[in-house]
Amino acid sequence: MCVSGCAMKWVRASAVSLALLLPVLGHAASGRPRGPADEALAALKAGQARIDALIEREVGKKPPEEWRPKLRKAVNAFIDFAELARRALGSHWQKRSTAEQERFQATMKALIESAYLSRVTERAEYQVEYLGAEGTKNGEVRVKTVLRARDAEIPVEYLLYRKDGRWLVYDIVTDGLSLLENYRTQFNRLIKRKGFEGLIETLERKRAELERLEKEGS
Repeated sequence: MCVSGCAMKWVRASAVSLALLLPVLGHAASGRPRGPADEALAALKAGQARIDALIEREVGKKPPEEWRPKLRKAVNAFIDFAELARRALGSHWQKRSTAEQERFQATMKALIESAYLSRVTERAEYQVEYLGAEGTKNGEVRVKTVLRARDAEIPVEYLLYRKDGRWLVYDIVTDGLSLLENYRTQFNRLIKRKGFEGLIETLERKRAELERLEKEGS
């Protein structure tokens, strides 16, 4: 059975992609944004500048129970986990009740956050080359980068959309692997075998496990 194994794959993909997100975003861009692509890139960089400052100031210097809530809030300011969850559920989304949708989004959001926070102190140093930001036909923006660490080169793309006047990340593509598409594939397989309730139960178990590990590491 792949229930627990698939869940671990989701967590691993989340953690790796979000860990890579930290060093790739440099300092806030100077100058006035010229268009949607520039606005999205500037928002991405500004969000990361706040996270970098928080990590430098508090992680490893203050108790985890003090910096984790702040870091969680800073990450949520420019990564839309709820939108990632909605898109990842694909055609199944419209088939669920409002209560089921909210339960799914809350569980997924907490799961990815916990995976990210469990690895935040394990960041490696990367050199980053920005390959550019470009708008898409549907008004969204794709930011392309290459991360270089030792002998490895890792292409990473960030997909952003505009919501309530803000640019937010809803997918991260690491070395060709889309976080959103990876989730969607796994969700479809599990729903086919276990139904929607089976998916939720699997995610909630993994969420509880990560939260337990997070507390033990405090």
